[in-house]
Amino acid sequence: MKLTIRFFSMIVIMAMAFTSQVIAQDEATPASLYNDAVASLKAKEWHKGYDLLLQALDAADPEEDEQIVSLANKNLGIASYYAGNDDRKGDELDAALEKYNKGIEVSPGFYANYIGKAMVLNEQGDDAGALSAYIKASNAAEKGGKADKAVELKDKATIFVSRAYSAKEWDKTLELANMFNENGESEDVYYYMSRAYKGKGDHQSALDFATKAIELGGEGKDGRNYFAQAEAYEELGNTSAALEAYKKVPAGTYAETAKYKLDQLANN
Repeated sequence: MKLTIRFFSMIVIMAMAFTSQVIAQDEATPASLYNDAVASLKAKEWHKGYDLLLQALDAADPEEDEQIVSLANKNLGIASYYAGNDDRKGDELDAALEKYNKGIEVSPGFYANYIGKAMVLNEQGDDAGALSAYIKASNAAEKGGKADKAVELKDKATIFVSRAYSAKEWDKTLELANMFNENGESEDVYYYMSRAYKGKGDHQSALDFATKAIELGGEGKDGRNYFAQAEAYEELGNTSAALEAYKKVPAGTYAETAKYKLDQLANN
């Protein structure tokens, strides 16, 4: 991620012979604070740059210093990310989260702060919060014209649904899946929902979401979508539909069980 920062050019100084003395005597201004902040960022002194940008914004008049405010907010988004990363790596998670949130506040289109926030919330055990942050990162990346990154970040959000499913936390799986579904669709998420409903004994819903997974992504990994659909049909007593679905399961993880089920159902 390339750091793009600019100095704010101050008004021309009238007397070059005593410029240093005049500047040394003057109090810090929004422009001087901003310039000092940018110098710190260029030196990768992230915390110092972050603090100076906050001071510049606090000292600036929104109307008279409009350009400084705009530049400071943009660079504060960058400073928040890097200072937050340093805090996170030092296990200062609350401090990191505060910085990422500040970056999101002042520069919501800079998706990196959502990623940092997601990583902190993940470390803090807040799966719902982390999932939400990754989705927001994905949305920001997409709006910024980074479609591939948007897809990658949305895939990261599905990890939390998968984790809950693997732990057999069916209610949590469905809660996180529904959060995800408010922002798009995923074959993986529909599959996890199908299996979670199976775990809860709701076989009609299990069938519905297995079918959605198939409609969106076909057979799925090793034919798991057809296998889930077949099991749901079987539980609902629809033997003919179960047989057809089991027949569609290809070689792989579920093939042996699918063949056993086919033999068993055919002989009943």
